[in-house]
Amino acid sequence: MAKSDPGISSSDLFFIKLCFTSPSSAQKGVALVRINAATKSVEKIETVASQNSNYLESISTMSPVSQFTEFIKEKRFRMDFNQKSTMEVASCLKEATQGNNPMEASNTVSDLVNFGRKNDVANLVHQVYPFLSRSLYDKKLEMDLGIEFTSQEDLDQAVTSKKMESENGQTELKLPTEPQDEFFAIGEDKVLLDCHPVLSPVTGVPVSSLKPGLEVMVRIDNNSVVGNKYNSMLNLVGEDGKIMPTKAVVESYKPSPEGHKILLSINGNVFGKIVETEGVKIKLFEATEVKDAKPKASIAGRLITIGLIVGLILLIALLYFVFI
Repeated sequence: MAKSDPGISSSDLFFIKLCFTSPSSAQKGVALVRINAATKSVEKIETVASQNSNYLESISTMSPVSQFTEFIKEKRFRMDFNQKSTMEVASCLKEATQGNNPMEASNTVSDLVNFGRKNDVANLVHQVYPFLSRSLYDKKLEMDLGIEFTSQEDLDQAVTSKKMESENGQTELKLPTEPQDEFFAIGEDKVLLDCHPVLSPVTGVPVSSLKPGLEVMVRIDNNSVVGNKYNSMLNLVGEDGKIMPTKAVVESYKPSPEGHKILLSINGNVFGKIVETEGVKIKLFEATEVKDAKPKASIAGRLITIGLIVGLILLIALLYFVFI
């Protein structure tokens, strides 16, 4: 177990703020690493990246931690990030600071905190740059690094101040918050979308019989910014503007007075939420495939039968002319 340094409060937090540009992949992004300075352990890594050329216009390593956090939440909320690059950067930073080699990772984090306390940005850059460069496969990566020591109390105060500004008439972006219903609580690093079940009165499965692992068909609600964005990303908007269904995996199901609550996994860190008040039957993904396959098999069988009949008629005709 890590020990606290003498005289350092366990609430002391050390943040490493990164802004980076990758010329080879045209990716721009930010990363925020939160380290408990007392235990010298990484508590959280947040990052977003995009090929948007104006991505870093409103943020820099001189920005406070609260602004970094707000920036990342906003980009995730609006789905304004490249999922592959974002995950690779987060994965590489996590591997370096929380990886399979606990001793090596612990030494890395300890060095980061020590360099931070000395305000030794040059050595911090020397430590962090290889991880970030490797994650984006770019040896010419451009990276700015900033540091900030603060406490949880100061962070809470910053949030309170922003809320007060909003109440005084300041403009504030409405970001998603954790669902109040614990059944749909999935963590702030994931996206929860409202969905509607695709109904199948004959071959569907009753909503009350849903089990984890079942693959069902749903439509992502298009009335929110995030839902609209994801429908576009997954090419689920038809030429006529109608939303096409997509496959989802049932994560959990719970009957309640409000209705049948269903939590679904759609794609990676994207989840779906359904509260169905009626006892409907939901279309299964497997049922869709079987239904589409049956006509094809039937047509193929008919063609073979017709071919055999025509061949037999021709053979009889040929024999007739040969022997008559």
